[in-house]
Amino acid sequence: MNEKMTERNDELEIDLQRLLNAVLNKAWVVGIVAVLCAVMTFLGTFFFITPKYESSAMFYVNNSNLSLGDASLSISTGDISASRGLVQSYIVILNTRESLNDVIDYAGVDRSYKELQNMIRAESVDSTEIFEVVVTSDDPKEAEQIANAIAYILPKRISTIIEGTSAKVVDAAVLASRPSSPSYTKNTLIGFMLGLMLSVMVIILRDLFDITVRCEGDLERSCKHPVLAAVPDMTAPSKGGYYYGYGSQKKSSDGDKKPDIIGPDISFAASEAYKLLRTKLQFSFADEGNCRVIGISSALSGEGKTLSAVNLAYSISQLGKR
Repeated sequence: MNEKMTERNDELEIDLQRLLNAVLNKAWVVGIVAVLCAVMTFLGTFFFITPKYESSAMFYVNNSNLSLGDASLSISTGDISASRGLVQSYIVILNTRESLNDVIDYAGVDRSYKELQNMIRAESVDSTEIFEVVVTSDDPKEAEQIANAIAYILPKRISTIIEGTSAKVVDAAVLASRPSSPSYTKNTLIGFMLGLMLSVMVIILRDLFDITVRCEGDLERSCKHPVLAAVPDMTAPSKGGYYYGYGSQKKSSDGDKKPDIIGPDISFAASEAYKLLRTKLQFSFADEGNCRVIGISSALSGEGKTLSAVNLAYSISQLGKR
C-alpha cells in the first residue's frame, strides 16, 4: 500500500526548474506570440470597435427654495443630508418614460425610450448633493445635444414633481474632442498579456505531457534504473569537420578520412564512454561468474545496438576477459 502511494506521489511531482527552463528556452516564441496578439488586438480594436463619445452635465440638488428678497435662508446639516438623499430620487425621475420622451423631443434625435435609457448614466459625485448625468453615443454631437436637453428638461420636471426642491445646472455639456472608448493602449496591453499567458501555458503543457527522452535526466525521471554511461553521438559532425558514420576509414568528398567507429580507432570521448560503461557494469554484477550474457536492446532499429555491442565487447577484451 505504501509503495503504491509512493509511486503515485512520484508521478504527481512537477519539476518547476525544468518548466522554467522550458519557458526560457522558448522565450523568443513567447515574445513573438505576445507581440502578434498585441498587434491583432490593436488592429481589431481600430477596425471593428466603434468609438464612443461621452458628454456630461452636472446638477446641484437643493431641498429648500425659500428666500426673502436677496437674502436666502440658512441651510442646516439636515437640509444637506436631505439633499443627498434626493439625488437618487432625481435619477429615478430622469429615467422615467415621460422624462426621456421629453428629452428626445427637445434634442430632436431619432432614438427610442429604451435606447436613450441605455445611453444615460447618472450618479452622485463623491457622495455629495451634486450628481452627474453622462450620455454615451457614437456621435459626439448627439451626445452633447442629449446632455444639454437633459440639463433643460430635468430641473423643470423635478420642480413639478417634488415640491420645495430644485435642481440647478452646475456644468453644461460640451462637445467631446476625443472618444472615451475604446482604449487602444489598454486593449493592446490586454492582448499582449493574453498572448504571453497562452504561449507560456502551451509550452508548460507540452513539456508536462512530453515523454520523449532527449537526455540522461529525462531517462532518470522516467524510470528508477540508474544511468551507467552516456555514449556521444558517433554520427554527429565534429569540430574538425569529421563525423562518425558506419564503416571504417571512409573518405569524404574533399578527400579527408573519417575516423572509425569500431575498435581502437574510435574517438577518445566514445572510447572513454565505453570504458566507463564497462567499469560500471563490472561493479553492478553481484556475482561476475554467474553473468555470462549482457543483452543490448533499443526501441527501434538503427539506433546503435550492434555498434554498442561490438565496442563494449572490445572494451571488455582489453582486460583479457570474454
